[in-house]
Amino acid sequence: SMRVNEEGKLRDILWVDARSIAAYEEFSDVVVADATYITNKYDLPFINFVGVNHHGQSVLLGCALVSHENVETYKWVFSTWLKCMKGKASECILTDQAGAMKNALSKVMPSTRHRWCLWHIMQKLPKRLGSYPRYREFINELKYLIYDSLSAEEFERKWKELVNNNELGSNEWMQYMYKYRAMWILAYHTDKFLAG
Repeated sequence: SMRVNEEGKLRDILWVDARSIAAYEEFSDVVVADATYITNKYDLPFINFVGVNHHGQSVLLGCALVSHENVETYKWVFSTWLKCMKGKASECILTDQAGAMKNALSKVMPSTRHRWCLWHIMQKLPKRLGSYPRYREFINELKYLIYDSLSAEEFERKWKELVNNNELGSNEWMQYMYKYRAMWILAYHTDKFLAG
């Protein structure tokens, strides 16, 4: 499916094949919509939709090239993708932290749980926290509490200890991540299947 502008020039394109549709019928529990993967020479972001099969392998469920990363464009992408998948919304969709995606998903797939992709967040740790003097000392502790906290209460207690012990309280990124902890911390989703 594609969209053109007022002059008839291509704006956005979404591609799904029969194999993707068949795979989605079986593996639609959790989908990753990744818009951070690649940008081509025309500065068109590439979005891939990926699921996980019963062997734990990634399965391509569709892809798109988009002209803009805004709410209107993402609404078109998600609604078109949903039509291709016979109107069946995923139980959970993981994305990066783009606000435009969050707003579009809330309108197009309101019953789908939206979470932030932990992999994207973990990739940002060195950039966001690497300049702190004790970074090498607290990074493993931070990873442990992100991945291995057994409850939300345990996570919150350990997070506060880590922030206080390492003077991270004034770090705006840490404050933001804590505010939206339910979007990405595993301890808040122990009752939900997230395909690893």
